[in-house]
Amino acid sequence: MKPKKILVLCLRYLGDSLLTRPVLRALHQHYPEAKISVLIMPGTEVALENFPYPIQTLTWPRSITKQIHQLITIFSQGYDLTLDLTGN
Repeated sequence: MKPKKILVLCLRYLGDSLLTRPVLRALHQHYPEAKISVLIMPGTEVALENFPYPIQTLTWPRSITKQIHQLITIFSQGYDLTLDLTGN
């Protein structure tokens, strides 16, 4: 079964966020109907500006209260596939 909703985690710095672009491109090409979201650190959104494929950019807030709210929002989305690009 092909995923309909994909979440990509990249909670690193700007350079690492830039390196997500080929992964996002490959995901879009392999799953063209899927809604792709990427969770990144605040300030790294510029790495994904003008991306040629539709993606939803989510930022990981700095405050614990907002992080809990963001987690609730993410869990409620029902992602079929999650890729963690944060680890080494």
